[in-house]
Amino acid sequence: MRIFGWAADDAGPGFYRLRVPFGELQQHGYDTAVSTVMPDWVLEEADTIVGQRVCQPGATERWRRLAAGHYGRRPQLVFELDDDLWHIDPSNTPAWAFYHSNSELLDNLTECARLADMCTVTTEPLAEVVRKINPNVVILPNQLPASAYGTVRGPVGPNLTVGWAGGASHALDVAEVTPALRQHFRRYPDDTFMNMGTLFGKVATAVPGSSRVDLPWTLDMNEHYARLDDLDVGLAPLRASVFNQSKSELKFLEYAARGAVTIASDSGPYARTILDGETGVLVRQPHEWTRSLRWMREPEERTYIASVATAYAHTRSIENHWQGWEAVYTT
Repeated sequence: MRIFGWAADDAGPGFYRLRVPFGELQQHGYDTAVSTVMPDWVLEEADTIVGQRVCQPGATERWRRLAAGHYGRRPQLVFELDDDLWHIDPSNTPAWAFYHSNSELLDNLTECARLADMCTVTTEPLAEVVRKINPNVVILPNQLPASAYGTVRGPVGPNLTVGWAGGASHALDVAEVTPALRQHFRRYPDDTFMNMGTLFGKVATAVPGSSRVDLPWTLDMNEHYARLDDLDVGLAPLRASVFNQSKSELKFLEYAARGAVTIASDSGPYARTILDGETGVLVRQPHEWTRSLRWMREPEERTYIASVATAYAHTRSIENHWQGWEAVYTT
């Protein structure tokens, strides 16, 4: 059986939603391929085509033709989506401009989801959105590849390395934690903050350069995972919004897989996944960010939560869950 993944890009979503499960399916005898460009053989030989966020005019026209059997055959079409693109917050300037400045893209997105035999998504809230377009929706939660897991850490000291990893879409999310960062690093200047990705002005102001390590965003996932090895605490602020409600807990899984404690907003995917005080720390009020950071300076408390979180992350490996993708793609 030949399965082709039509990736929207080479960034994280294409990695987790296509390359990770497709790589595991190959280990179990399936003929899989992933590319941002659809080669000619796909039209003649693919049994299943998984289209990620198909909405560009040329791609949409090809999706229409595939659905109509225009190429002399009708492969199974699976529409893949990991974000609620219909409810992007305007503060996410690049994505808002891309999808909402031209209604054609959102119309195409809706049409391609409707034409698919089924849709796959990451979370139940996102499934609720997509079911209004296509009732045949399957939830395939994000899972981690073997390369995501780090080695067991040794004893830890009192000083913290705190970090955040993310892009420009998280301006309002990060704003929720910057007052706490300012307070924390005034009190504990020997702690370190790792900013991996977009450096927002508020963060640069809150954390002095002497306490901050700035690393640009990377598309190399092995490099991304290796960076997380330096963290004691990973931050996951997430403002309550319609768009964020549909997001997944992937950031928590990545932190946990590398032995870091996650301090996260008690909203969206983190409220659904993290056990407060056991697999991570949930923040409900603004002042709790400061208190939680101070709490994690206790080595024994930090080590306990990190160990429980890492054990949970190991239950979320693609090796343990690849059958979910198999069941969808071979239906």
